[in-house]
Amino acid sequence: MKVFISSTVEDLGPERKKAITIVHRIGEAVAMENFFASNYQPKHVCLKRLQECDALVLILGFKYGSIDSDEQISLTEIEYNTAKVFGLPIFAFLKCDRQGNWQSQEANKERLKKLLAFKSRVDKDRYRARFVSLDQLAEEILGAFLQYQVENGIIGVRVSSFGRCEDFFEPFTDETKLFSHLHPLVGRNRFLQGLNAFVKSDKRIALLYGRGGIGKSKILFEFGRQFETKNQGWQLRFLREGIPVSTDAIRQLPAQKCVVAVDDAHRREDLTTLLALAGQNRDRVKIIFSIRPQGLEYIRPILTRAGFDSREVSNLPKVENLRKSDLEELARSVLGKNNLRFLQSLLTVARDSPLVMVIGARLIARKKIAPAVLEHHSEFHRAVFDRFQDVLLGGISERLEVGACRDLLSLVSALSPIKPHVQSFQEEASRFLHMKRSKLIDAIGILESAGVLLRRGYSLRITPDVLSDHILYNTCLTPQGEPTGYTNEVFGAFGDVFLENLLFNLSELDWRITREGKSVDLLGTIWQTITDEFIRASDFRRIQIFKHLERVAYFQPARTLELVEYAVQPFSGN
Repeated sequence: MKVFISSTVEDLGPERKKAITIVHRIGEAVAMENFFASNYQPKHVCLKRLQECDALVLILGFKYGSIDSDEQISLTEIEYNTAKVFGLPIFAFLKCDRQGNWQSQEANKERLKKLLAFKSRVDKDRYRARFVSLDQLAEEILGAFLQYQVENGIIGVRVSSFGRCEDFFEPFTDETKLFSHLHPLVGRNRFLQGLNAFVKSDKRIALLYGRGGIGKSKILFEFGRQFETKNQGWQLRFLREGIPVSTDAIRQLPAQKCVVAVDDAHRREDLTTLLALAGQNRDRVKIIFSIRPQGLEYIRPILTRAGFDSREVSNLPKVENLRKSDLEELARSVLGKNNLRFLQSLLTVARDSPLVMVIGARLIARKKIAPAVLEHHSEFHRAVFDRFQDVLLGGISERLEVGACRDLLSLVSALSPIKPHVQSFQEEASRFLHMKRSKLIDAIGILESAGVLLRRGYSLRITPDVLSDHILYNTCLTPQGEPTGYTNEVFGAFGDVFLENLLFNLSELDWRITREGKSVDLLGTIWQTITDEFIRASDFRRIQIFKHLERVAYFQPARTLELVEYAVQPFSGN
């Protein structure tokens, strides 16, 4: 636990020293006395250190302190305001004379006015106490901390919803892995320019969209690597998956202006809270949503409901297929000189997917895939992901039976993202996979260590997303395109506890199959079950079902509309 000590320095030296000593007994005191030399102005150093803290101890004496030339208030009040914005617990202590009275010692009328106004605000704080002696100050600090923790639990944010670019993309910077972001960025400079222009503009939201495997994450990766040099005065953070954004999440962001990037935003359930945070901090927070095209219909109504005007939204061009010259440049860089004889065939069969191009080229360069499959487009795509999966699992075959790995990955692809620490998941998954819980937890850990599963906060998912799509497709359909029955099996086991994730993943798969022109109804039995429950359900339960279907409606519009029409029918007068 880190606690920031805030007060004027000249007149409260002994009090600061006592506060630092007491706080060090229960945590770490962060005070300007201990700051290293810095080229930055004192205000910026203080605010930077404050944003790393879990609480603020404010000691208010009889002086107002030096006034910042920009904000025209004291540094102490700036620290207090910043702590308020971050949502930090504030423990305020008012110094009094021997009679227990407080009286200003400011002779200047303007400074006196500012001090009285500041004190009036502090007086309204919940954890505010008076003290006369240093020993009393120590007792009040310890008492306030104890009272807070009794009422609210341990002080401090344990895991942030936001991460730095280098941390977010760290799993994709290993040159030895088949899937990484270390290949050159080609043909996408206009998107980097568009994102940098967005940061400098008066727009609040940017939408970066394109289908899976087209290179959106790679664009964000390069954008993040260049961010500091291109956008001085701004910070960049990536929203982690699995840690829902809370109403006080602003405290987890830097004190400077900040851009929040949300990859795969169409899979998030907490965008309303994130947009509310941005709406309350309009001068500090901008958001970039990276989504698949179908996610636009999910995002836009949420933006409207959150109060964002269309004029505040920067609609970047759709991320489309690379030009042949760009693909050739990319393929050459990954294939290497010794494999250029496969270049033209690779360009022909992988032209619509940079991800397939990169992984396929790496498999060819490492002699992990037969070049003969380059003769057929669909066969090559399937072979690339089948072989990609084989290579990933090959490194763990001595520790875990491959069949068990495949079964687990099929389940993860259907429920993704999973939260392996949740007891209900462990119980149901163990039962479904006929695996002891201890073995399940061990298997998940092995797959994560091998890089097959990617952790984002408290959640895990298969990486890259298109591999997860591939696994789910092959689990639910035979090579001849017939349903395997897996969808009904997994819904029967998990429909009660993981309905929203399961419906989203299966509905998106069903939507993709339909777009391929195949007359396969994966969700017929599942949707009939949902419809039967909806008809019997109370109004409260129907509202819950609609909430589960909010992200699914784009993929299943006709079926969702039928439920809506049924729900409003009694009020239509029929």
